[in-house]
Amino acid sequence: MQTLAAGLDQGRKRLAISLTPLIDIVFILVIFFMLASTFQQQGAIELTPPGPTGAATDRAPSQPVMLKAQGEGAFMLEGKPVMGQELVAALHVLSARDPEPSLRISAGENALLQDLVLAFDGAARAGLADVALAPDRVWGNHAQ
Repeated sequence: MQTLAAGLDQGRKRLAISLTPLIDIVFILVIFFMLASTFQQQGAIELTPPGPTGAATDRAPSQPVMLKAQGEGAFMLEGKPVMGQELVAALHVLSARDPEPSLRISAGENALLQDLVLAFDGAARAGLADVALAPDRVWGNHAQ
């Protein structure tokens, strides 16, 4: 048996595996994915976080009005509950009361991104210019 197996091994040639086709396929795949991908910038909403110091103005700085998104279209505007449909009207009243109101928007535990988008959209429709996303530490435990 050993002689038969030794005779077969001597009769076979070792096959050399060429890497050229593998490199060609990898190169074609790289070119395909480069051409198939897009290099466009995605649209984004520009947000200005509130800084430690406000911009210099001629009038005395007023306390910003706080708007908290509670989730499911519910908001708290200055501690009073407001539903999503009433938000624009409530912000119009706010802008009539103060010529240049400052609005800070925060998200509650159950708030979705859509609630924040509704809040920013409502502020834009009411004509408010100084609108920013408030950090969580501003709310503390006093706003529920």
